Amino acid sequence: MLTGECALTDVARPIEVFLEQVHAFNARDLERFMSTYSPEAQVSKNDGSVVLGRDLLREHYAVRLANPSIFCEVRAVAEFGSRWVVAHEFVSDGQNTTEVVATFEIVNGAIVGAALFLS
Repeated sequence: MLTGECALTDVARPIEVFLEQVHAFNARDLERFMSTYSPEAQVSKNDGSVVLGRDLLREHYAVRLANPSIFCEVRAVAEFGSRWVVAHEFVSDGQNTTEVVATFEIVNGAIVGAALFLS
């Protein structure tokens, strides 16, 4: 599992933004988690669902992060160029674990798009 904390800056590398998002998720800190996303962010899943914008993302993740057992373990992560991160994750809610491959597009220190492929 990847560990460590990082502070976001205007010049944060995509991997730093991604890791901050994971740390915030695992801390169940909704506002810190949301600060890694652009106001216009779009998150899609392989089931065809799409969440558009930070407000709807906040509603979606508020429910997930309210679970004290939620945890994301990053098994592998790679940064591509100046804006892409691909991660292999296992997300557990305390009862079920889901394998996820995720791509993140990160521009100016914020996630603008993510595609989640769940097993």
